[in-house]
Amino acid sequence: MEDKGYTDIINRYLEGEMSSAEKESFLEQVKSNAALKDELELAQDIQKGIELHGSRRLKYLLQAEEKKYQNKPAKSWGWKVAASFFILVGLGYVIFNFANRGSSDIYSQYYLPYPNIVSPVNRSDEGVRSDALADYEQENYQKAIEKLAKQLQSDPQNDVLNFYIGQSLLATGDADQAIPYFKNIGPASRFYDPAAWYYGLSLLKTRQMDEAKAQFEQIAGSGSSYADEAAEIAGKL
Repeated sequence: MEDKGYTDIINRYLEGEMSSAEKESFLEQVKSNAALKDELELAQDIQKGIELHGSRRLKYLLQAEEKKYQNKPAKSWGWKVAASFFILVGLGYVIFNFANRGSSDIYSQYYLPYPNIVSPVNRSDEGVRSDALADYEQENYQKAIEKLAKQLQSDPQNDVLNFYIGQSLLATGDADQAIPYFKNIGPASRFYDPAAWYYGLSLLKTRQMDEAKAQFEQIAGSGSSYADEAAEIAGKL
């Protein structure tokens, strides 16, 4: 199996599109092929990261909405009833409510730093120093930028390095500088979808509204995990 074939077969496995026999054969190949095993583990980590990112953003929205209600005077029993109703009506209301605020709030509504899912401190990714990603995970973004930039000098096309230095720059508010790093991640990379999403957010942050709208429309029309959120944003721009 050639490296270029890993993406398709791994995606089929993760999306449950294999028959039992195909799945069994694939897992046997994983046991004997270290490169395939590494690619599968990375793909699983990225999938978890996307799921975690989504759940973190929803948690943020829920907490923000809850604070708004808590700031309003109400009897304790009334708050309990309201809270129960809010949970039932839940995510649809919260997303709708936040989605229909002014465009100036769009970036803050949708932005959350992407988690470190490549090197969770106790496991380093090949070609990337684990301490750089540990700094990122601990929100020591400036230190992460310095270490990742140094590594990029000898490996400028490394998608992990490009992605996380872009993340670190965006987290420090330097969206202009983050943009070229996200753009440097091509369609063959497993970081392509999240990089495209954060590229769009970087365009929003720098008020390049026409470019941002085009980017989110492109994401919305793709099979990306960010398609629904991108469509929401594009609809407001």
